[in-house]
Order: sequence, then C-alpha cells, then structure tokens
Amino acid sequence: MPSRRMSIMIAFLGVLALVGSACGKQAPKSTSSGNADQKAVESVIRASLDAENAKNADAFLALWTDKGLEAYDSGTREEIKAGKEGFGEDKIKILGFVKTDVAAATATSTVDGGPVEYKVAQVAYRVKFSLIKQGDAWLLDGFEFIGSPPAKAGTPVLDIKAQEYAFILDKQTIGGNIALKFTNTGKEQHELTLYKGPDGVDVTTARKALENVDGSELKDIPTGYAVDHVTFAEPGQTMDVTFSSSLKKGTYVFACYIPQGGFGEQGPVNPDGKPHIKLGMAAILTVE
Repeated sequence: MPSRRMSIMIAFLGVLALVGSACGKQAPKSTSSGNADQKAVESVIRASLDAENAKNADAFLALWTDKGLEAYDSGTREEIKAGKEGFGEDKIKILGFVKTDVAAATATSTVDGGPVEYKVAQVAYRVKFSLIKQGDAWLLDGFEFIGSPPAKAGTPVLDIKAQEYAFILDKQTIGGNIALKFTNTGKEQHELTLYKGPDGVDVTTARKALENVDGSELKDIPTGYAVDHVTFAEPGQTMDVTFSSSLKKGTYVFACYIPQGGFGEQGPVNPDGKPHIKLGMAAILTVE
C-alpha cells in the first residue's frame, strides 16, 4: 500500500496504519446482501490488493484510474510499471468489508485490514475506496485513509502521551485485550514502535539494547526482542489504535525513533538529530 501507510506507522507511519476488527473480536463480514454490483466492487478491491501483494503491476494498474492512483499515493502509472521501489513490499490483508454502497455507476466501500506480516501485534486500520463503472467493469477511482476502526465497546484503553522526550502511560500493567490512545503533547513528531521484550526487562536495559536499531527498516533487532511499528502523530494529534487480537502476556517496550527535530518534506530537519530513543524516549508495559 502507499507511502501514506508508512507515514502513519512511522518512518512508516503509519501504520499503517489501515483497519480491522474490534480488539480481540472477529473482523466484520462483508455487508453485501447478494447484490451483484456490491459483490463485483468488493471483488475488484480484493483483486487490487492481491495484485499489489504479488507485485503484479499490470494486474494492479488495470483496476485503477489515474485519479484513483493519485489518491492512493503508491506512485504514478509509469513509476509502478517501471518497478517503483516499495510497491507491493508492505503486504496487506483484508479483515472485513464494513460497508459497500452502489449507486448507478459509482460506488464506495469501507474496508478494514492490516499487515500480513507482523511480529508483535497486528494493527487494524480502516480505509475507504471509491469506484466508478466503465462499461461492465468497476475501476478504483479514489482512496481515503480513515484510521483505526473503533474498538469493541468495553475494551480497556491504554492512554499514552508523548512529549520531549518521554512516554507517559496511564497504566504500567494491563490485560492483553486492549486498544491504545496515542496523543502527541509535544512540539516534535513522535511515533510508537512496539517491542515484545524479555520478560521482566527494565526500561534502562531495554533502551540501551534498542537505541541502535534501524528505526525505519527495523533492522538489527537484538536477540530476545520482536517488533512492529504501531502509529505516528504530529504535534497535537491523537491517534487511536485497534489490534486485531490480544497481546500475549509479558513485557513490552514502547520506543520512538523519530530524529530530534522531526521530519520535513525533504527528510530529517536536523541531519545530525539523535533518534528520540537515545534521548530517553522509551517506556515499559507489562501485559498480564
């Protein structure tokens, strides 16, 4: 999926974000009631994601208009045909169709999904596709990232505030069936990268072990740790995070790898800025 997802899960920000079911709850089923056009619309969305996951540029592009590609933000038609770096690398799984509406030759479909590959927790996100009908074929003509779907009523929420340069958690111990509310109260961008660490590890030991990890690509992960990007927030922004399943019992570490000064349109504002984790931005959570 597009660079937009990377920006939401961090240096991928994004997430990726995109989607899912309530915490610990099965993903929603398709809302299609047997209507042929609804089924056709959902089939096109599935086919597009299948083609992207397989890095099949021709099959992918055949399902999109130029307007839709611009909104999807995964590259121009020419760039994708030429093998643009990143296309199809972040594989996406559909968790469920929330709502599909068809009116004459236009349609919209809201979809929950998440990354196929994850080590710690599958972040769920919600997106909305727009389609138009040309002849007998439906084509993807628009895309909107909505955010994480709402968690199931009654799901405990862990409130995490980010500032320069620390995470403030409203609970240090919690059950595994949770959602997150991540609020950036600082003046710089911040992100959440989530590690499952050795049971009982303390924050000083964890920070020392993790501060030299490549925070963008998540390379060089030390033994005993598994990791996923979770979300990203601009100053003043709040991001809700829903997981598609419960976190396993044990010790978790939150870390931020945004460089001091943050990112601008041309990259890091301060090329020599240290990753926030090296400035102390890490926190421990125990899941019972």
